[in-house]
Amino acid sequence: MRIEDVKTPTLPLADACEILRCEGYRMSVDKLKAGIFGGVYPFGEVIDRVEGLTKNDCYTVYTAFLQKWIEERRVG
Repeated sequence: MRIEDVKTPTLPLADACEILRCEGYRMSVDKLKAGIFGGVYPFGEVIDRVEGLTKNDCYTVYTAFLQKWIEERRVG
């Protein structure tokens, strides 16, 4: 899956991981969750229901912000 193929304003974590992998990033859902939670990946946000990072947290990845982030880092 490529970011250019996404037609929705938000996407699931698994789809965002697949897009990042297609762009050459080594990525897992857990790594993406940790990066969003820690503010490293600014294209998403988390609603944490309890203190700390848990599997019950809700994440939103914004397609336009992810696309911009990728384009700013794209090589070649």
